[in-house]
Amino acid sequence: MPNESLRFNSELVSKGRIALTCTVCLFLLFFSLSASARKVYFTNSEVQADLIVYETSSQVQADLKVFITHYQTHANKRPGVWYVANSQGQSDTLVYVTDSQARADLVIYYVNSEVQAGR
Repeated sequence: MPNESLRFNSELVSKGRIALTCTVCLFLLFFSLSASARKVYFTNSEVQADLIVYETSSQVQADLKVFITHYQTHANKRPGVWYVANSQGQSDTLVYVTDSQARADLVIYYVNSEVQAGR
């Protein structure tokens, strides 16, 4: 009997790890997708920011190529298309621009057309 109880507990722990791993993967996938297509508001407060970005002049160094659209409806159209909201309340994400690439969550490079945006 003790062996059965031990085996049952091991199975629960294993299933719990799998569920936790799946949850973490889904969260990271969602964050990755939402980090690339959004309505943003640039903040001067790193503490308030949801996302810290470093703006690079090298397309090769960038994690994401960003196009700033003038149309709010285009913000969710494709990865890397950002609409800059007029206020914090209208945005999905508060973005802080850092001058340190090492402190950034994401390195971005601005592009001139929507079709160039993305990873």
